[in-house]
Amino acid sequence: MSSLRERAGFREPYGEAAFSKTIREADHGEVAEWSKALVSKTSVPQGTVSSNLTLSAMTKYVALLRGIGPTNPNMRNEKLRGVFEELGFRNVQTLISSGNVLFESASKNPQMLEAKIEKALPRYLGFSSTTIIRSHAELTQLAARNPFKGAEHGAKSYLVVTFLKNKTTAKIEFPHRPQNKTYELLMMHDRAICSVIDLSGAKTPDLMTWLEKRFGKEITTRTWKTVSRILKKMGGADA
Repeated sequence: MSSLRERAGFREPYGEAAFSKTIREADHGEVAEWSKALVSKTSVPQGTVSSNLTLSAMTKYVALLRGIGPTNPNMRNEKLRGVFEELGFRNVQTLISSGNVLFESASKNPQMLEAKIEKALPRYLGFSSTTIIRSHAELTQLAARNPFKGAEHGAKSYLVVTFLKNKTTAKIEFPHRPQNKTYELLMMHDRAICSVIDLSGAKTPDLMTWLEKRFGKEITTRTWKTVSRILKKMGGADA
């Protein structure tokens, strides 16, 4: 769709985007608050594409995109929002610059939505990105587990959540601390692994490499602080 490329200021990709080597994320770039208006079942006026359909209640989702960085102009938030809006999603918002796109859809099939987004990104913006979707309900359930139990995210320790795209067959007992490593995997809940990274030592944490070897590359990691902000934007309480 040329209209989207023109509006977004499409640029040809200048190379495959490098995946981030760290899970540190900038906590800046506040976005507008979600509209508080409830989406009710509304009859679509005659004469539209969906003239004979009735809109079902919207589900709130967040799409977590892997390998997103603002140094690539085609990965910037305004470009991402443009693609999601072109795909017909409602109330599209982005949070910071690490590939967190909030939206609403009548679809109840996250796998179908993931495939739709993954197909659109290279077509419109020139790059591919593993897309992992979670609903507002799923993130609320994760927060209710209180996985970090009062631990603080700061300069000496990072609290992170790694989201898996698919169910895993890996056999790991939690909590799990790999030998000679500076991180501990506390628990897994519904394809989400919660870990604490100790940054006080001299060793550089290699949590992402360790996780990829055991769970594959269809994963993406966010700090717990970012997950909390996503949940708040979606309309829930702080995690």
